[in-house]
Amino acid sequence: MTEKITHYFNPFEFKSIIIPGGYVLSFLLITHPSIESFIATITFGGFSLFVFLSFIIGQLINSLSYFQEKLFWYFFGGMPTDWLLRENRQKKRWAKILTETQLLKLDELIQKKLIIDLNNVHTNDYRAVVHQLRLNIHNDKLHRLLDHNTQYCLHRSLSTASALLACYLFFIYAWTIGIILIICSFLFSYRLYKFGIYYARELFLQFINTSNLEDSLK
Repeated sequence: MTEKITHYFNPFEFKSIIIPGGYVLSFLLITHPSIESFIATITFGGFSLFVFLSFIIGQLINSLSYFQEKLFWYFFGGMPTDWLLRENRQKKRWAKILTETQLLKLDELIQKKLIIDLNNVHTNDYRAVVHQLRLNIHNDKLHRLLDHNTQYCLHRSLSTASALLACYLFFIYAWTIGIILIICSFLFSYRLYKFGIYYARELFLQFINTSNLEDSLK
């Protein structure tokens, strides 16, 4: 069954959209009184419907997760890729991603290759700088970066899904399971935090390595 799903969906869609959507849909089915009859009538067509509904629900969860993401990273001064900006440099948040030597080298390469001085970049314009960094990495070196991004989006959606399910359970007075799901949401958020750091580190180091390789071949 998994092979059939991955045939129609790419790894990003499968992990960050279908899995969170299936997580919510499965939970709702388990708590629904007609779960036994649903299980008894599952066929390939039923499974296809389950995947389709998981995809739709996953898209909605993924959209909602952007709002949670903004709130979550607000308490950390922005996403890890934002930790190079001036206000975050003073707090040395970048030290969780790069050494001081690597930071200086990154500044030098951004100034040299992109003709950009990060000290003069406004927060609203910084996303474009991050995008330019990614464009400068060779396609054959992007697999780890893409994997970290996929895992990041997966845990972001799972965190949002757990919080939404917890609210649903609190509404029907299932307090114990609701509290467990709130804990799960925090755990998924912690994994989101870690993969956000992994992504930023991989992005910056790959840019440094790619630039150094290009210079050595000249």
